[in-house]
Amino acid sequence: MMYYSVINVNFFQFIIDIIQKQYLIDNCKNIHHN
Repeated sequence: MMYYSVINVNFFQFIIDIIQKQYLIDNCKNIHHN
């Protein structure tokens, strides 16, 4: 179970990182459009 938990946490952090990058990219686009 510990091994599964480590994978789960890493995957979760990976997804959050992608979401944050996408959010920043979207914000930059919005700023440039304005």
